[in-house]
Amino acid sequence: MEKQRNPQVLIIVVLSLAILTMSIGFASMNKRPNETTNVHYSGGTWNVAFDDASKIVVTNGSVMNDLPSVTGTSVSFDVTFNEPGQFYEFVIPITNNGTYDAELDSIVMSSLTESQKEYLKYTVDYIDSSLKPISYTESTSSLAKTLRSGITHALTVRVEYSSEEILNEPINISLMATLQYKPKLS
Repeated sequence: MEKQRNPQVLIIVVLSLAILTMSIGFASMNKRPNETTNVHYSGGTWNVAFDDASKIVVTNGSVMNDLPSVTGTSVSFDVTFNEPGQFYEFVIPITNNGTYDAELDSIVMSSLTESQKEYLKYTVDYIDSSLKPISYTESTSSLAKTLRSGITHALTVRVEYSSEEILNEPINISLMATLQYKPKLS
């Protein structure tokens, strides 16, 4: 009984080591950049980000606010409205400065509360190489929009006091939008 048990233990140990070795090998061969880093690989670089805040263009007629804050592929801003009809809109370029093509996987937007939805309208328009804006009013995934290496697309962000109802106090709101990219396969 003892002699028969030893070969079984040996086989289990060898198979476990083989699986562990293959897992480590597979993980190291599958290194791909992710959407939040500027990475250098022997085959190229991954660098998708909004251009700096100095390239943000605020639309004429917008309420006066500080420029949005930009970090990587995220933009956040604060806005104050005093009366119906006011809006805040800006355009911000996003550039693929890496050597890999990128694919827009999702847009994550701040959610308005139900009461805010009664008097505010928040939209994000993604403008790709076709120059046809695609509007989003909530977080969206599985977009599959390509941003080729060396190319710039644009994002237009707009929040509007769309209700006719005048509130007793100013509306102060903080919003954000994040574009999540992944390497384009093929």
